[in-house]
Amino acid sequence: MNPFHPKLRKALLADPEHRRRGLTPALLIQYEGLLNQAFHDRYYPEPDHEDCYRITPDTILSVASAKPQMPDVIISKLQSKIGELFHGKNAFLEMLKNLLGNDGFQEYKDVILKYADITHCTLADAAFARLKKKDIPDEVLKALKPLKYLRMRGKERFLALVKKHLGEEAANTHGSAILSEAAAQNTLDDIKIFRDTYMPNFDRIHRQWVNDQKAAINAHYFDLDVRNLLRSSLNILKNIFIVPLSKWIKKQPIDDLTRKTPRA
Repeated sequence: MNPFHPKLRKALLADPEHRRRGLTPALLIQYEGLLNQAFHDRYYPEPDHEDCYRITPDTILSVASAKPQMPDVIISKLQSKIGELFHGKNAFLEMLKNLLGNDGFQEYKDVILKYADITHCTLADAAFARLKKKDIPDEVLKALKPLKYLRMRGKERFLALVKKHLGEEAANTHGSAILSEAAAQNTLDDIKIFRDTYMPNFDRIHRQWVNDQKAAINAHYFDLDVRNLLRSSLNILKNIFIVPLSKWIKKQPIDDLTRKTPRA
């Protein structure tokens, strides 16, 4: 789902103040992702601060190509659970143990956990502010800047990306705090902070866009083109009366058309 109409997106990006504050197409896409998440949180709520696990077709592809090689019988069992959502790691592990048996569970649980974790991880401005309050060093926060508003599913994959940007030592030291903030659901706060930071003129631009849309709709339905309307009417008359009459006349013998009706 793309919350913004292309014209609204263009207007937001073209605003001089927004450009001065550093709004870019990539950042705006991330903001739209926050709106999508807010919609999901509102209409499909999940328990707060719980890890979420779901076996998806991508999960199956990933575990099938992982090492150690997973037997087909295990993969078939996992396929029977595609799409089912589990709130919390313990609930997911319990399902796996019942599904795979103790031996299969012990051997493959780690790789399945890695690829079935769908917890959203995002480092928005609010998360950076909270990390700063936790005394995370400025150089660490600076190294994390490229990850701002990057949305990723799966804590292990997110931590791997953090380690890539920070190095192993800093990631081991601060990884837990970073992950805690990235996985926390503070979507509405993130939306507000984003707008205050990058789009202070959002409300004005949005109102103008709404008015332009209404004007365009009214013009489409009520600003009639009289010339085209008249031309269309004449074409209808031609097709209904003139063309059939002409065809009928052509079929009549000349004598019938010129013969005068005798007077009584």
